[in-house]
Amino acid sequence: MPEIEKSKVPARVERWKSKEDPTIEAIEQMLAAEDLTIYDTFELSKGWSVKGESFDRLEVRAVISGKFEYTFGAKKIVLNPGDVLFIPSRTDHSAKALAGGKLVAAFKEEFVSERGASGY
Repeated sequence: MPEIEKSKVPARVERWKSKEDPTIEAIEQMLAAEDLTIYDTFELSKGWSVKGESFDRLEVRAVISGKFEYTFGAKKIVLNPGDVLFIPSRTDHSAKALAGGKLVAAFKEEFVSERGASGY
């Protein structure tokens, strides 16, 4: 099987600019504008972590509450409520919860339709 080339495109973050706290509905609207659908919602405790994962498609994470850190090699990105992280396909990364909270996963509609909600 041929080796799949890893992405060299950096992750992109869209920061929450509203003075209002983010809601799941506001995040859902923001994601829909990018043709993305929420796939799953996670309630994660402080200290939760995952190391060395990647997906074969664009992966999107949006923070509803809490504080999360994503690591791409030596680069660290801290996400606060309302922030949305776009992770290119085949990009190795790790994540951890700096403060417990709620995080959503989103993908393009065709992937969600194929797999169904909570299809990990």
